[in-house]
Amino acid sequence: MPRIQPKPGAPGTPFRQVMALRPEILKAWHGLDEATRFAGVLPDALKEEVRRALAAVHGCAFCASLGDPAAANDDPRTAAAVALGKAIAAHPTGIDDAAWQAAAAHFSAEDLVELLAWICFMYAGEMFGALMQFGRATPDQKRQYDEWRKAGASKTRVAGRA
Repeated sequence: MPRIQPKPGAPGTPFRQVMALRPEILKAWHGLDEATRFAGVLPDALKEEVRRALAAVHGCAFCASLGDPAAANDDPRTAAAVALGKAIAAHPTGIDDAAWQAAAAHFSAEDLVELLAWICFMYAGEMFGALMQFGRATPDQKRQYDEWRKAGASKTRVAGRA
């Protein structure tokens, strides 16, 4: 049970139900989530793998239950993105030059801005979930999340890429 009772009758995930107490924040949050997830130069699959790798580290049981991270990432860009996310999670006020250079070897400045915005946004959402003590996602909530991702990814095209 969350620390704050959800808005009565609010639909969606526990996050959305609690955030519905402040609908203007929920609307802006949802817009930023979709903008950082489904638009830009980085593919949704890469961003999702970063989210999965960091969810348990950030302490949100709900977020972590939406999908397990890969045991290993064969794609070097995904591996570099996950490594950068983990370095930030370990040292949120600053990472060392080696971690930065390892990521910069795989990403342009534009890519890095998007990736860092994604990592920071996910940290905020996962921290909110951890503070609210949301439980694990139900099978139906996980299905809805997967459907939302699939629909969002199919509506958008990564900028500058076919």
